[in-house]
This record gives sequence, C-alpha cells and structure tokens, in this order.
Amino acid sequence: MSEELTPGVEPQRGPDNTEPDGPTTGRAAGLGIVALLFALLVASWLIQLSSFLQRDFGPFEKRLSDGGVVVWVSIAAAIAILSPIVVLILQARVHKRNPRHSIAAVLGAVVVLVIAVPTNTIVVGSQVANLVTELNQKAQPPTAAETFFERTGGDPRSKVLELGDETVRLLGGDPTADTKDSDADFRVSSDECELDNRNPGIMWSYHYDAGSQVDATGQPLVPEGSKDLPTATHDMAGVIAYWASHGVTATKDEDVSSDEQYRAEAEWLGYDSWSRPAPDVRFDTICLVD
Repeated sequence: MSEELTPGVEPQRGPDNTEPDGPTTGRAAGLGIVALLFALLVASWLIQLSSFLQRDFGPFEKRLSDGGVVVWVSIAAAIAILSPIVVLILQARVHKRNPRHSIAAVLGAVVVLVIAVPTNTIVVGSQVANLVTELNQKAQPPTAAETFFERTGGDPRSKVLELGDETVRLLGGDPTADTKDSDADFRVSSDECELDNRNPGIMWSYHYDAGSQVDATGQPLVPEGSKDLPTATHDMAGVIAYWASHGVTATKDEDVSSDEQYRAEAEWLGYDSWSRPAPDVRFDTICLVD
C-alpha cells in the first residue's frame, strides 16, 4: 500500500510584537543636554551670588534692596529648576516614540533637580524672610536722634560748618586761609547713608587738617618738623567751653597717642568727631533724615 504524501503546510503565526534588538540612540545628544543642564545650574548660582554682592558691597547708590535680591534669586531658581523639568517632558515624548533612545538626559535632569530644588528652596526662602524683615524695618519711624534737626528746625550743614569753623578759629587757625578751603563746600561734604529703619538718609562731614593748609604761594603753613600751625593757640579749654554752649560734650580720647585729642559727643554727632590743637578738626553727623 502506497502512502500518499501531502505537501507540508506552514502553520500560521500570530503577530510578533517583540522589538528587535538595536543600538541605543541619542547618547551623544543626551550627554550634551546633561552638560548644558549643569552649566545652567552653575550660571544660576553665579546670578544669585552676584545679587548678594551687589546688595552688600556695591556702590551705595546702586545697591540692590532685599526686594531686588528676591527677584534675581527667583529668576536664577527658575532657570535651575525649570530647565530639567522641560528636558524630562521632552525626553518622555522621545522615549514614547523610540524606547531605544538613551536615558542619559533623563538621569542628568533628575540629578540636577535633586540638587536645584532643595538649595533654591533654602536660598529663595531666606531672601523672602529678609524682605519681610526689611519691609517691617522701613515701616518703623526714624529715631529721635535722626530727626534732631527736623524737630528743632535747624540746618545740619550750617550747624556743622559753624561748629567746625569756630573750633578752628579758637585753636588759632583760619578755616578760609587755604584757597580751596575758602569755599565752604570744600570744608563740608555730604554723603548718602541708611537710617536705622533702612530708609535713605544723609550724613554731613566737616574736615580741617592743619598739615594740608597752604598759603597763597602754595607753601605749607605748618613749618617743617612741626605738626602745628605757627598761630596755634592750643586752647582746648576754650574749645570745650564753646562746644558745651552748643550742646556738645567733650570727652578725652584715650584711644589715640595725642594727649589733647577730645571727642565731640552729641545725639546727632557720629563717633568720628574730634579735635586736637594743631588744629585738626573733624565732625561727622550720624545718618540724618533728609
């Protein structure tokens, strides 16, 4: 009996959903993204550091307020935090289309977020606290000393000029003898400052130094080898009495080598206010309401 041969039939197979193995794509681009994220993180730190330096050490008229610092540290924080978040969103879309795409960018973004979120939370939070403190301070009224001339109706510039010039005269000097010092604007100067409540104010200074005085020909008035003017009276007792008549107390300055240097004290005068017989005279006000 002969056996009938039937051609073999290839069995049907179901759909094969297994992705074929292949090389990982986008690795170089991922590493580039990681480098960019870390560069942005460092840049955000530099922005924050710059704002702190500008607030604490910049020129007085250009210093940032605590509010300005909050703005800049918040901008820097947004750069540091939003950049990796954007990368994670974009990389999720890429991986949905191509599961073989490199996860280097994802890992880098996660690491940057782990660093950026806590550090910026601390930095921004502390600066917001400083801003609240600053606003509370600025809401406080100026001190009685800072409003001395506002309350008494006096003019601080005129007061400092009068006090300084008369002190120089009592000690034998002529405050107008030097060509430049004949103009009161060279003897009295003003500078911006901060009141105790951190609002802007003004400080006045008077300075007369015997050693810097010259005659009409440009020759020093103080003889060589001496510290005093030839006309010096050394009348510190007269100076002390004059100060007292204007509400200024004289205290012997023990912090200097000169035996006859006296510090001038009043509620509106700063610590660096003094006189000695040469004559050398200096008066600085505290920061006053302008």
